[in-house]
Amino acid sequence: MKIGIVIFLILFQSLNISTIANAQTFNLEVEVSTNFLLSESLNDIIVMIYNDFEPIFELVVSMSFSESTQDTSPNIIGAHSWKFDKVLRGRLVEIPVVVFVPDGTEGKAYTANIDLTYKRLGYVSEITESHSIGFYIPEEEEYIDLVLYELEVDPVSPQPGVTMTFSASILNKGNIPAMYVNVSLVENSVLTLQSESFSYLGQIDSNSPTSFSLDALVNSRAREGSYSAEISINYEDEDNKSYTILEQIPFSVVVVGEERTTQGPLGGIFDPILNIFYSPSRTRPVGPSGTGGYPGGTSTSSTTGSFQRSSPILAYIPIIIVIFVIISVIVLVRRRRSKKKDFEDALEEKFED
Repeated sequence: MKIGIVIFLILFQSLNISTIANAQTFNLEVEVSTNFLLSESLNDIIVMIYNDFEPIFELVVSMSFSESTQDTSPNIIGAHSWKFDKVLRGRLVEIPVVVFVPDGTEGKAYTANIDLTYKRLGYVSEITESHSIGFYIPEEEEYIDLVLYELEVDPVSPQPGVTMTFSASILNKGNIPAMYVNVSLVENSVLTLQSESFSYLGQIDSNSPTSFSLDALVNSRAREGSYSAEISINYEDEDNKSYTILEQIPFSVVVVGEERTTQGPLGGIFDPILNIFYSPSRTRPVGPSGTGGYPGGTSTSSTTGSFQRSSPILAYIPIIIVIFVIISVIVLVRRRRSKKKDFEDALEEKFED
């Protein structure tokens, strides 16, 4: 509706009106290349004058914008008038004009006055035609552009059962405010949402950064690997139209397993023997605060103990056992060989007798 009214005003103001002896006549036609001007810009337009009347002489064209007491009007840069010695019938005169439109003129219409003064062949007096051309400065397109930056995850590589925090700043690069802004984490198989997983930011104006943080609990059964958290940004424009933006933030889950460490070069072979000498000690996984338990005071004991030595000399027990076995085998082989040789010697003596 508003655009229709503006177009009507432009057409109305663009009527070519010539005043000769208080009578409205059209001798020359005046047009412009465009009726739309951009705010805060230098606009190049062309004023076109078409003579479908008769040969005219000493044509003077002058152009100016109607002054307004309420706001700043567009300004013509450079010359405001132009002179042509002769314009024959059927000829077109084109005049390039540069118009600067200042800030604060968006959505308004302005009138340019174009006066044509010329002489006719055989006439002494001059003829003056006053034409009015309407121009409209359209409003800047309204838009909202929310952008996330300074994304951070704490801890960077959480363990299962740990609460992690996603923090970021949000900036509106648009030219109108974003209304009723909500940010929240989207639940998945790895993250369990809490009350701190949602945040209401309200209105975010243009070029006004706003910070927020969201918490979520890593599933205690989560496996080690790389994952991504999804942040949902919901907002409305001035017309109460809803929009949603989804942003991905990568993170990694690390599972700290209890490793059973056996000392000595052949520890894996002699585990049954080492179990006699090594006393297992139960350990608890270290929580985010370093207290040895998970949040909430619940601790979980590992089913696999980490072996601790009661004495440093026990590290050499596997070597001693190996040496003992080798010596025993050597002694046994030598005994068997000695017995075999004695038997053969006795048997040989018997045959000699």
